[in-house]
Amino acid sequence: SKSDEPQVHSIGCAVRIIRLGRARKSDKFKYSMLIRGLHRIKLERVSCTDPFPVADVSLPVDMRGLGSSEMNEVMGEKLRSALKNFLATLRSDGVADAESKGTARGSMFFSRLLVDALKSSTPGILADTVAGLLPKASLEVQQKVLEQLDVVERVEYVTSLVLSQTAEMEVLKSVNSKVATDLAAQQRKFYLRQQLQAIQKELGEGDNSTGDEDDDDMAKLVTALETASFPPAVHDAAMRDLKRLRRTPPQSPEHSTIRNYLEVLVDMPWKATERHTDGGGGG
Repeated sequence: SKSDEPQVHSIGCAVRIIRLGRARKSDKFKYSMLIRGLHRIKLERVSCTDPFPVADVSLPVDMRGLGSSEMNEVMGEKLRSALKNFLATLRSDGVADAESKGTARGSMFFSRLLVDALKSSTPGILADTVAGLLPKASLEVQQKVLEQLDVVERVEYVTSLVLSQTAEMEVLKSVNSKVATDLAAQQRKFYLRQQLQAIQKELGEGDNSTGDEDDDDMAKLVTALETASFPPAVHDAAMRDLKRLRRTPPQSPEHSTIRNYLEVLVDMPWKATERHTDGGGGG
């Protein structure tokens, strides 16, 4: 069927194979290659397909690639400035998420590759290099950069990608910081409340209202969770944690941890965050 056929683009990249070897057992591919990009190529005609595809290609020339040195300097400096800010945010504490942690893109190796990219002599080459290294740059995005022969538009597009991902990381850092602060405050309140109840019990000042208050607090939490404007995935996770909370004895430290986490989820400005994210993704 057509869906099983490999997708062929009109613009590709000629490469030199540096190293070819068998992939690790955990990989889904049999072989892995280290390649070096040489030049953009344009597919002119497929001359044969058996035993493997062979095509005639040409070397497209970058448009506006020979502009004034002043324009090249301005364009390159804008992209380099955005990339430096991106690297500073990437290296700051609390930014790396679980998906990138431990991988090349979440490591110092990835940072060094981007630092090396800053040494590229021309804005066009710098844009090509950054697009290939930028986290969350899908194959579709990378192909779009590859097909953009207008150097000015290519550099502007890649710069917008860098700025967008930097803003996304800054939001993530802010959210992580707020969650950590709120969790610490909620945990402290819980232990102080437990200490107060223990002292009142020792002094014989306790009453039966504590259990009723806990029931009321639980009811309020359930209502808040059910009416919160969570994204679907967050709502499902919150409901699972609520079930865990009900099964966990109130005296257990896990009970306070789950409850504090759910209270922090409820207090977060989900609607405001969604509007900010939607508005900042323009390219």
